[in-house]
Amino acid sequence: MTPSIRQLIQQIGWCDFLIRATSRALAALSLGKVKLHRDYIVVQPLAAVGSGPVRRTGSFVIRSLGSSCDPLVARLPRPQEEIRERFASGAECFVAERDGEPVAFLWVHRASFLDAEVRSRFLVEPYGKAVWDFDVYVDPRFRGSTIFWRLWQEASRILLSRGVEWSISRISAENDGSISAHRRMGAYPVATAIHLCIGRIKVTLSDMSPHVHFSFSESRHPCYRVNAQEARRRRYFRFASAA
Repeated sequence: MTPSIRQLIQQIGWCDFLIRATSRALAALSLGKVKLHRDYIVVQPLAAVGSGPVRRTGSFVIRSLGSSCDPLVARLPRPQEEIRERFASGAECFVAERDGEPVAFLWVHRASFLDAEVRSRFLVEPYGKAVWDFDVYVDPRFRGSTIFWRLWQEASRILLSRGVEWSISRISAENDGSISAHRRMGAYPVATAIHLCIGRIKVTLSDMSPHVHFSFSESRHPCYRVNAQEARRRRYFRFASAA
């Protein structure tokens, strides 16, 4: 066993290591037609972020984009049609900009969110007190800076002022940076799911209901209820030291 593999196992655990290795082997052997990956569902108490000491933003301006009419929307590195659909569904974008250019952003959605990437719908509860966050982005030039924390802090302050107490999100087990960042902000896992996709066929195994779901069409997807107030903290290896 090489040192790099040993260190990776110590960092992510045997389970995630085997899933990651199997995923890459399946993708290579099937020329990308077979995909296997694991996700964690995490709950972020916004008070843990929004109530902290305010850090300087320098020349950055952090604000909310409430509609596609904002001039800054055209500069977001996402397809404009997709952005319009997000706003139409009720999503909101928090963005950090400098000199009229977006350098970081995150999106939040209330109530029900359809995650097309994993073909799953998530019902976010309690209604009005929790949001689903997704598509967190930081320009490569500013990764490693404090802008990620400041963006989250300001977004948390705004949401807290509206009575929102938690943010819930899905994090890929392969996204080590995102897992570490969420842990530092006080987020904790409440569920996990493993997805196996073979073309249009998808099988999902999860420790939240429904525990097993088969889909033979991209239009069919499982629906998971995630209640931030009731969900209990899970003791997965990746988050054990933060429990």
